[in-house]
Amino acid sequence: MSHEAFKRVFDKSGLTKAELGYIYQVSRQTIYDWVKAESTPKQGGLAARFDVYTKALDAAISKRALPMPNNLTKEVRRQRLLTIATQLHGLAKPTQLR
Repeated sequence: MSHEAFKRVFDKSGLTKAELGYIYQVSRQTIYDWVKAESTPKQGGLAARFDVYTKALDAAISKRALPMPNNLTKEVRRQRLLTIATQLHGLAKPTQLR
């Protein structure tokens, strides 16, 4: 996934660094580093999550499901963030074979 796509998500999602950190399961500082292109995930589970989450958030922006409005109460914003994170985390889980 390109840094440009992540930058677009950061710029247009309406989510804070802390909220993106919660979604991507990294620190706010890591989000800051990714925005400044000082680092990006290169391999392993984090790189896979980065790709899946960035593509999904970018698609949500394209479909106008994001940005998250600024005028939401803290509780509504928290609930929406939890919903977004839960859905994205579900996308990144490997398929279980039965």
